[in-house]
Amino acid sequence: MNFYESDDLNNSYWLKSMKEKIEKEDEEYRLKGEYRKEKWRVQKKIERKLKTIFGLLVFKITKYQRINEDGKIETKQFENDFLLKNRNYQIEVDLQKLLVNWVIKGISATELASKFDVSRTYIINLVKTKAEQVKEKNFIEESKDKNILYINLDDTFLSLKKNNRKMKFKHRMLVISTGLNEKREMKNLSLIIEDRAQRQKCHSVKELIEITKNVIKEKYGNKNFKILVMGDGASWIKRIAKGLDATYITDIYHILANGNKVLGYYWNKYKSNKEELKKAERKLNIKFMKEYKKLVLEFKFQEVIELLENILSNAGALLSEQKTTQIKKLINYLIKNDLKTENYLPKNGYQGTHTEISVSHYLKKFIIKRFSTFSQKTARAILKLNEKPNNTYIFI
Repeated sequence: MNFYESDDLNNSYWLKSMKEKIEKEDEEYRLKGEYRKEKWRVQKKIERKLKTIFGLLVFKITKYQRINEDGKIETKQFENDFLLKNRNYQIEVDLQKLLVNWVIKGISATELASKFDVSRTYIINLVKTKAEQVKEKNFIEESKDKNILYINLDDTFLSLKKNNRKMKFKHRMLVISTGLNEKREMKNLSLIIEDRAQRQKCHSVKELIEITKNVIKEKYGNKNFKILVMGDGASWIKRIAKGLDATYITDIYHILANGNKVLGYYWNKYKSNKEELKKAERKLNIKFMKEYKKLVLEFKFQEVIELLENILSNAGALLSEQKTTQIKKLINYLIKNDLKTENYLPKNGYQGTHTEISVSHYLKKFIIKRFSTFSQKTARAILKLNEKPNNTYIFI
């Protein structure tokens, strides 16, 4: 039930009915007298209050006491199934679950606290407590018949709160998987996340390599996997690949994105971008970005470089100095990443690159919420509570 759909009339009816039910069963239990066989005696009526999704439930029940074999006084209260389920709680168990689920879905704890007359701190602590109860998992059994592990790496920046101040946090993600399922979704994922505020010290590449090795051993078993590392071409990613004795593959998404920054009509801010590109395209009778994309998706990287060199050689006079510099940098980016066609072939284990999907689907989707900015601890708790049997989050 969405709490926005509740109405006062239905809430009042439920509260009245539940109060009458509890008090009627309490009276029936008292009159029946079975408690006397265990030497319980009526002490007094007490008032209890329980916050529920329908509002504050106030009712009276009987309190009993007896003297045990050690001569000490014991007490108990009447309990039916509903009261037993909510023993020692001032907030109904079902409401606790709903509060956690609503926070996970992006409804702010402040809004929920106001609606249900509970403290915001209580709700946040409830989320953190539930997250701590998430069981650790591994994928050793699922990995027995696998020979390749895929690791997607990337950095992204998200706004979180620290000491009640909103600030940028760098999230470095290392996503390990055993490949794709029949729906082309990554399976058996270990999502290693380093989340640090600005100017906070991060793990060194050497430390990240050791952390990754330990996670692989713990989550996938002590097996000699072939490892494919995918990223945007950043040096730290290549160094991790080298440290893992892995094959490094530059993410196709980033190769295309870098090309679009240079050859796309609308990427650049200056107005002449489209006009000068069109003049050069007419001279060579080539749509630059269309041809660039076609060659990249066919993994013909040498031909991509030749296309760019052809643009500079035969249409460079029609391009601005800024555009010429951009194309040269793009050529350098492609050469520097040592793009090899064989690395992108399915027979060698390639299943596509999923760096941006990892960041979007397993991080931003849960943390970026309208009107809500979480603390680091709350963000971590929300991610843990969004774990599925197919994935696990590891914070470092």
